[in-house]
Amino acid sequence: MPVALDKRQVVAWLTSPAGDATIADLKARLVKGATDPLTTRVGELLSLELRPDVTRAVAQALCEASGPGRALDLARVRTVLGQEGAALAGFIADHQRDPGARSRLPINELLRFAERLEGDPRSLASRMPALRELARLVSVGRPLAGFHMAAVQHLFPTTEMLFQAFAVCGLTPDHTWLSGKPYSTDDEIQFALARAGVHLAQAGRAGYEGVTERDHEALFASPLARRLVSEGRVDEQGLRDPSVVQLLRTFTAPGADAPGARFVLLDEGGKLVKALHQVFPPELVTRCVAVEQTMRGIQVLEGLSLRCPVVDVAQSWLKKLFESPMIGESIVHDVEAQLVDVGAHVTVQPKEATVLGFGAVGQAVAASLLRRGYRVRVWDPKLDDHAEVPALRAQAAKLGVATPSRAECLAHGHLVFGCSGRGSLAYAEWDALPRDAILVNAASGRHELMSEVLRDPAFEPPADPLAQAFIHNGTTSEFQGAPVSLDPSPLEPWDREREHSVVPGNNGARRLVLRSGFVANMATDIPPELIQLTRGLLLAAVVQATRATASGLVAVDDEVQRFIEARVRASLAKLGVDLEAPDFRKLARSA
Repeated sequence: MPVALDKRQVVAWLTSPAGDATIADLKARLVKGATDPLTTRVGELLSLELRPDVTRAVAQALCEASGPGRALDLARVRTVLGQEGAALAGFIADHQRDPGARSRLPINELLRFAERLEGDPRSLASRMPALRELARLVSVGRPLAGFHMAAVQHLFPTTEMLFQAFAVCGLTPDHTWLSGKPYSTDDEIQFALARAGVHLAQAGRAGYEGVTERDHEALFASPLARRLVSEGRVDEQGLRDPSVVQLLRTFTAPGADAPGARFVLLDEGGKLVKALHQVFPPELVTRCVAVEQTMRGIQVLEGLSLRCPVVDVAQSWLKKLFESPMIGESIVHDVEAQLVDVGAHVTVQPKEATVLGFGAVGQAVAASLLRRGYRVRVWDPKLDDHAEVPALRAQAAKLGVATPSRAECLAHGHLVFGCSGRGSLAYAEWDALPRDAILVNAASGRHELMSEVLRDPAFEPPADPLAQAFIHNGTTSEFQGAPVSLDPSPLEPWDREREHSVVPGNNGARRLVLRSGFVANMATDIPPELIQLTRGLLLAAVVQATRATASGLVAVDDEVQRFIEARVRASLAKLGVDLEAPDFRKLARSA
């Protein structure tokens, strides 16, 4: 009979004070070279990880040994991990965590362990039929054979599917230098890509996992690096710029100097392409092709005289039409999940929401809120522009949202979404909000909800006197009259500032700021059935780039875009999901 213990509780217990002795004992057994099945498997898992963590390895060992299902099967654990493993599983079952305790590791990581170990390992790919079909078509002739890739991407489960498609098209994993975003990196996907041979770093950091300082010094002493300095293209400090390091690694990797070797840059934000043009010699630039997927990156590139082809995914009609609805739904869906984790008692009452900024994302957020029964009010700076007012109000009326004064929007902002991208709410305006308002950044920079930071980088909202930080249980406070957890899924150490926060205000007001004003979504992936549209665009664009010859921005092939749209629509229709108005709740039920 399975032990009555959900796999999520394994990590919670192992990372609680009660589990410290077990972890310490396992560490000692690892050092001594113990050969029991549990210690052996934990050692194997540690050898595969980029950031070894005994607790994580023990949790994964217990989950995979237990097989399918959400509960631990003691008999199966005993068979795979021996008496030590069975004893540990039973011990954890007998000492289930305190309901108020919180794990130091993200609970959703353990759920991903379980999901990846249950059933057909190709299940994720089976939820992305359009990407699979596209990969079969564009892989003919292995168009990426002989290419080296430098890429910047969010490392989500579906990102792994994209890089598997690149491999099918001929890209060798060890010819790939990939930077992920720290705040969105899925550790399991990072480990899986690394095990496949991909070289991984965190965006904004010069180092790659497993690359020592000695390796860096050798890189900076390479003929290419010394040439860049001697020709005045970059100084010694500039060599350490993360984008320059990524390109240096790519250009000096084994085989990169082979006749016919070429390079493809999969960029997000224009940093790679900008560094390529500003730092590297013309003969390397002309051996490169690139893809840019964000409007921010396109804006960066507009100031450059491009000397290589750059396929423009950012302005493709397919992305512009259908990505915003996904993002808006992702934001609201993630906010709902975060509020449940903060505290079961946390509610939005009355069920009123205010959206500040009514561009593509703001409209998508409003539509998602309407699907969930909210009364929605919107405000946008364009409402002060008489020329823009008719069109904006017509769009709002079509959607079914109100466009009252800014004062009324704030007064009814029980749930507020900042969607402007420029700073939609100044901290000085918070007193106009309800006393228990919940604030959400649906744009980018932290200035969205407290725009004083644009003028004063040192600005911080008042500290919460009720906040208490614990080593194992995270940070707690009070909101809506009861205790809340501000880090229900604790983040990596460099992301601690993205915990939720409660900000005290005048007259006893206490307002909850999700992720402390950083962007509210991006902690999890968009469902594969939907995001296969974006992944397919990137795959098609990279393959198209290999054939491009003219320098400058290149539009994504129109026929390919129509193909992707048709295939994604067909797969969604089977699930009753609308591409223009996606509802993640339907996909969660179908998964």
